Amino acid sequence: MSGKRDSYWLVSLMATGLQRFARPAFGVLNFMMLTRMLSRYEFGVWSIFLVVSTLFEMTKSSLLKTAHIQFAASNNDDAEHLAISWSSLTLNILLTIIYWTGLYIFANPIGVLLKSGSDFATTISWYIPGMIGMIFFAHYDATRRAKMNFKNGLYGYLTKYAYFFLAMVFF
Repeated sequence: MSGKRDSYWLVSLMATGLQRFARPAFGVLNFMMLTRMLSRYEFGVWSIFLVVSTLFEMTKSSLLKTAHIQFAASNNDDAEHLAISWSSLTLNILLTIIYWTGLYIFANPIGVLLKSGSDFATTISWYIPGMIGMIFFAHYDATRRAKMNFKNGLYGYLTKYAYFFLAMVFF
């Protein structure tokens, strides 16, 4: 084996390991901050919001990102890569618009049903602009992973986690 190839896999292993470590580390920090900053009621609204947003992100990741990575990585044709990439981006945008519209229409009824009133709708209204950014982040991440580039993902995810943490602290 060549030294360059060994170094690629070592760097990829380190980047992926640090990314996997950063997610729970930032999660614990966020949880600790939120439990100290929010009342019991506000934390309940936040928990409901996390369930709704995580359900969407996991569904989108399962349907689009995994398929994009699998089909793009198994194909060497540049035209096919472009077609896969564009179809994945288009589906990502369509799913986000459908979900966004549903959240916008049903945020108040869901809040009433879950006894969080209009606070849930307010939290969702802060989330909707972030969904636009997540379209491009998820697409970039899938494209990068399909090309077996794991190092840049660490920087992207660290930026995403740090932005969320700082937004939580200052807003």
